[in-house]
Amino acid sequence: MTDLSLSPAHRLLALRKRLTRLKGSNYDISNRCNLKCEGCLYFSKPVDQRITAEAKISAWDDLFRAEAARGINFAYLAGAEPSMVPEHIESAVAHIPQGVIFTNGTKGISSDISYRIHVSMWGLGETNAALRGADVNRKALRNYAGDPRALFTFTISALNIDQIVEAARLCNDNGVDITFSFYSTTEQYNRQITQSTDSVDPYFRVGTADNDPRHTQDSLALARERIIDAMALFPETVVYSLHYNDWISQPIDKVYAFDEAGVATNCGNRLSNGFEHFTSDATRSKSKCCSPNLDCKDCRAYAMGWATYFNRFKAFKGDSDNLEAWIDGLYTWARMYLPKET
Repeated sequence: MTDLSLSPAHRLLALRKRLTRLKGSNYDISNRCNLKCEGCLYFSKPVDQRITAEAKISAWDDLFRAEAARGINFAYLAGAEPSMVPEHIESAVAHIPQGVIFTNGTKGISSDISYRIHVSMWGLGETNAALRGADVNRKALRNYAGDPRALFTFTISALNIDQIVEAARLCNDNGVDITFSFYSTTEQYNRQITQSTDSVDPYFRVGTADNDPRHTQDSLALARERIIDAMALFPETVVYSLHYNDWISQPIDKVYAFDEAGVATNCGNRLSNGFEHFTSDATRSKSKCCSPNLDCKDCRAYAMGWATYFNRFKAFKGDSDNLEAWIDGLYTWARMYLPKET
C-alpha cells in the first residue's frame, strides 16, 4: 500500500526497491484462440506472416528453465489465448516465480497458479459480442468472481464509452478489480478500414467509416469523463491512474517519437535491455516489440503504454505535483501486475 506520510523521494525509493528486482520477458505460449476479436493484436496481420507452429511442452519447459537461468523472474504470458495451454502456464510457474497472464477469461485458470490474471473485457452485451465474436463476460465473471488474482481490463473503444461505468459496477458486484486500456489497431486493420471492398477477414467485421472503433481526441476526452465517474462510484474496484490516462491520451506524437518507418523509437516495450519476446514456436522474435502488428501511431494499449510511462521519470521530476502523480501511477502499476498484499 502507498504510505502517504512519506515524502515523494522516499516513496519512490521504496517502490523502486520493489520493482527494480523484476526482470521480465514476454511469451506467446499459444497460437490458438476461441474468440475472433476485432483487430486482434495477434491475428490481425497477413495470413502468410502468421506463425502456425505451437511448440510442445518439452520445448517450453527447456525455454523457461533457460530464461530463469538468464535472470528472468517475471513472465508476461500471452498468445493468442494462453488458457488453452494450461500445461505451458504450469511450466512457466515452475521456473519463473512471478508473472501475469493475459486471457479472455472463457477458460478458468487453476487456483494453483499464483500469477496475476488480466481478463480482457471489450464492452457489454451486444457491443461485446460484435467486437469479440461472442459475449463472454458472464462466463469470465463466473470463472473469476472473488478471485484476488483477477484484474478485468476494459478495452475502451469509441463504440463502448457509455458502458464504462456499468462495467465497473459489474466487476464491483462480482468482487474483482477493473482497469482500462484504449483500443489500439494493427497496421493491417488501419489499411482495411480505409478500403471500400467487402472483407473476408474474420478479425475485421465491425469497422467502417460510420462505425469506427478507433479513437479521436474527442472520444478520449469523453472516455476520461466516464472513467472519473467509475472511479468516484467504485474507488476500491477501479485500479487506474488519471495521470497516466492524461499522458497516454495526448496526441500520439506527444507520447512517442517516430522513425521514418513510423516505428516508435522511445517505446518502453521495445525488445531491448534483456526484454525479449518469444513466439508460439518458442523461438525469439526479432520484431520491434511484443506486439509487432500494432501500428505505433495508433498505440495506446495499456501494457505498452505503462512500460513507456515507467521510463518517463525525467519528464515529470521537475514538477512536484507531476512527480507525485507519476509515483502514484507506479503504485497503480504494482497493484495491477503484482499479487495483492495481504
